[in-house]
Amino acid sequence: MTLTAQQLIGAVGNYYQSSAGSISWSVGEVAVRTISGTNNQLTQGFQQAAIMNVTVDAGESVNLCQTKALILEDLSASLDPSSFSATWSTSGSGTFDDTNSQTGVFGVATLYQPSAQDIADGHVILTLTADINCSADTVEILILRVACGSFPWNGN
Repeated sequence: MTLTAQQLIGAVGNYYQSSAGSISWSVGEVAVRTISGTNNQLTQGFQQAAIMNVTVDAGESVNLCQTKALILEDLSASLDPSSFSATWSTSGSGTFDDTNSQTGVFGVATLYQPSAQDIADGHVILTLTADINCSADTVEILILRVACGSFPWNGN
C-alpha cells in the first residue's frame, strides 16, 4: 500500500469544543509524527475541517422605553445546536452587562443598556453571531422617547 500526504484512510471521527480549547480526530488517519512531553502527547496527522450547520435566531423585534435596559431573554433568541457559543454585538454604543462593552456572550449577557446616543437615534440593531461558523441574525430594537411609568404604559 502506498500513502501520500493528506490521504485519509478512514472516514469516522468527531469534533469537540469547549472554552478550554478544541479537539478533532478521524479514526484511521495516518500518523506523521508523535511528540511527547512530561504531561502531554501530540500526534500530528491529516486534518479535515468539519462542516457544521449552526442556526442563529436573534429573536423578535421589541419596543423599549428610554428609561429601561433591554432584557435579552425577552427577544427569545436561540442558537442550535445550543452546545456552541455565540456573541451579541450592537450597531449603537450601548453596553451588554456581562462585559460592559459593545459585545456580550450569548447566554451570559442578560441586559443591553442603550446609550444616550442609542436613545437619541430611536433604535439600535443587535446582532447575534455564532462563534463556530459566523452565522448571524439581527433584530431591531425601537427605543421610544418616553420614560416608563410616566403614563399608564409601564414599558412591558
